[in-house]
Amino acid sequence: MRHLAPTQFGGAESSRFPEVKYIARLRVYATPAHQAQSSRWQQRFADELDYVNQYLIPNYGLRFEIEGFADWPRTGNDDSLPQMLSELRQLDTAEEVDWVVGLGSALNTTSNSFHQIGLASHFDRHMVLRGFEDVAADEALRELDEHHRLRLRGARRQHRQAAIFLHEWAHTMGALHVDDRDAFMAPSYRLKTNSFSPETNALLLAVLPARMEAVNANESLRAHLAAMRQHLEHNSPQAWDPDELEALRETMADLQSFFDRQDEEKVAAGEVARVDEHGVGQVPEEVRELYEQIQALHRSGAHEQARSMLDNLIASYPAHLEFRLSACALALNAPSADADADADATGATGAGTGTGAAAAPPPDPDALATCARLGLIAPASAAAARADLLAAGALRRAEQGAEAATLLAQARERIAANADEPSAAEAWTQLVAGLQALGAVTWVEQAIASAPAGVDTAEVQTWATQQRRRYGLPPNAARHRIAPADEGAYLRAVREALAVLYRGDRDGAWRAATSALQRYRNAPGLRAVQCDIELRRQRRGHARAHCQAALAAYSETSWARYLLGILELYARKNRAGIAQLERAIELDPSLQQAYRALHQAYGRTSQRAAQEQLEARYLERFGQVLAP
Repeated sequence: MRHLAPTQFGGAESSRFPEVKYIARLRVYATPAHQAQSSRWQQRFADELDYVNQYLIPNYGLRFEIEGFADWPRTGNDDSLPQMLSELRQLDTAEEVDWVVGLGSALNTTSNSFHQIGLASHFDRHMVLRGFEDVAADEALRELDEHHRLRLRGARRQHRQAAIFLHEWAHTMGALHVDDRDAFMAPSYRLKTNSFSPETNALLLAVLPARMEAVNANESLRAHLAAMRQHLEHNSPQAWDPDELEALRETMADLQSFFDRQDEEKVAAGEVARVDEHGVGQVPEEVRELYEQIQALHRSGAHEQARSMLDNLIASYPAHLEFRLSACALALNAPSADADADADATGATGAGTGTGAAAAPPPDPDALATCARLGLIAPASAAAARADLLAAGALRRAEQGAEAATLLAQARERIAANADEPSAAEAWTQLVAGLQALGAVTWVEQAIASAPAGVDTAEVQTWATQQRRRYGLPPNAARHRIAPADEGAYLRAVREALAVLYRGDRDGAWRAATSALQRYRNAPGLRAVQCDIELRRQRRGHARAHCQAALAAYSETSWARYLLGILELYARKNRAGIAQLERAIELDPSLQQAYRALHQAYGRTSQRAAQEQLEARYLERFGQVLAP
C-alpha cells in the first residue's frame, strides 16, 4: 500500500530561512456543508496549515497563523467556486488580516484538477478551498485494518489539502501554472506533489518581502505590484504559459489604473496627512498634496527626488512624526550612490552566515541618523519605536548584528512605554521577529516577559525553547563565553559546522567546530557536533565522550541526547538507547530523526504497541506516515 501514501513536501536541502521572518494572519470561514462533511473541521484545518508551515518556514521564512474561525452561512444554491469567491470578498474585506480562506463542500467525485477544488485570483487576499473527498482511494484502502486505513487516509487528506492551499496561495502572489507534474503549480494534484518549481520559487522570493513588509493592506498591494513588475522585467520563465502570462500583465495594468484613480480621488477629496499621536495638528491642503506626491515618487522608485522634497517638507514641519517616519523609511530603502559603490568595492559580505547569500550593503550613516532624529524629537513615541525597528532591519540585513541589537533593545523600551496603545502588539511582534532573526534567544525570552496584554506568546516561546535545546544554548551560557549579544553568532557556528558535515566534509566540519570551541568554551552544541562527526567516523568511544560532555554542560541538548541514543543502540543496549531517544523527542518534538530511530528500536525489541503510538504521534505532528 506504499503507492497510496503521499510524498513528503520537499524544498531546499538546507533551510534558506532558519527562523520565521514573516507572520501571515489568516481568517477562516466554513460553510454548513463543509462543517457537515468534516468533523472537527477547525482542528483539521489547523493541522493542515501546520503542514503548510513546515514547508513555508524553511523555504520562505513565512508562517501562517489563524486569527479566527467563523461560520459562513451561505444562502443560495450556486456552489461554484467563482460565486463562492465573490461572496467571500463581500463577507470579509480582510481587514486586520493578510488572507481570508473560505472552506466549501467537497465534490461528489474525486477530482485532481486544482481549479475544481480551489480558486484564487492574482494579487487577491481571498481564496476558497473545497473539502476532502477520496472516493477512489477509499475503495483501495478497504484491504487495510481500520487503524491503518484511517491513518493513511488522514495522511492523504493532509497532503492534498495542504497542496491545494499552497497552490491557491501562490496564485494570490502572482504565480502561474507550470508543466512540472510534481510541482504545486501544476494544473493537477498528485500524491507526488511536493514543492514549488524553480520559476515559482524565484517569483515568491522576489515578491514576498514587498507583500509582507508594508505597513497596511493598500501599501502591501502597491508594493507587491511594483515587485512583480520588476521581477517580470528581468525574468521570462519559459515554463509559463504565454496566454496566462498575458492575462497576468493585463491584471497588473488594471490594478495600476485602480491605484492611479485612488490617488486622484484622495487629491480631489482634500484629505490631509495623518498626524502623530502627540497632536501636531493638521497640515494645509497644499502640504498634504505635496506629501502624497512624495509618496508616489517613492513608490515609483524616484528616491532621490522624493527624499529632496521630503527634506524640504520636514524643514517646515520638523515635529511631524509621520513625515519623519517616512523620511526614515525612504532613506533606508534608497541607499546613496556612494553606499552602492562601497558595497561593490568590498564584495559580498555574507560569508559565514550559512545562507549562501551576500549581505546587503551597510545602511548609509545619514539614513540611520535620519531615523535616529525621530527618537530625539519624541523619544517615548510609538513612531520612534517603528523607526528603530526599520533601522535595525537594515543593519541586520547588512550583518551588523551588534548595532541591530542595540536598536532593538531601544525599540523594546519604547514599545513597553506605549504598551497600552493599539499598535503595541504589532510593534512587539515586529520586535520579536527582529530578535529571532538575530538569534537572540535570551532577548526574545525577555521580550516575552514584557509582552503587551493579550499577545499570544506561545509560538515564540516554543521557538526559543527549540533553539536552546536543538543547538545546545544553555540558560547559563555565560560560562561558555556566550553573552546574549553573541547568541546569534554561536547558533550560526553550530549550524554551519553541521552544514559542512552534511555535505560530507568531516574534516572541514571538525575544523569548524574546534575553531568555534576556542571562542565558545566547551559549548554543548559544538560538542554535540563533534559527537556527530566521530560517530560518522565510526569512532564510537570518542563520539560517546563528546556527547556526554555536551549533556554534562546542558542536559537538555536534544541533538546530543539523540546521538547518544544511537550509540547505545549500536552497543546493543536497547533499553538505554530507547530511553535516550524518548527523552530527545520529549525535549525536541520536531526532531524527526529521533522518531525514525526510536521506531526502529521499538521494532527491534518487538514493542509493536509502542511503535503504533509513535506512528500516530508522527502522523499528527508531521502529516506523514512513519514507515516501518
